[in-house]
Amino acid sequence: MKTYTDNDLSSMPQATINTELPWLDGENQFTGVRLEDLSLSQTPHCPN
Repeated sequence: MKTYTDNDLSSMPQATINTELPWLDGENQFTGVRLEDLSLSQTPHCPN
């Protein structure tokens, strides 16, 4: 299993979502790496 540093994650494409959650007041914004992008970074790529 690969581990990532904060710098590794910061250099990957970021996605932002806005949502309302019952345990937080109002609309909240979360930003981070999409799981799809993270999993693709671990998948070996086969040449065509």
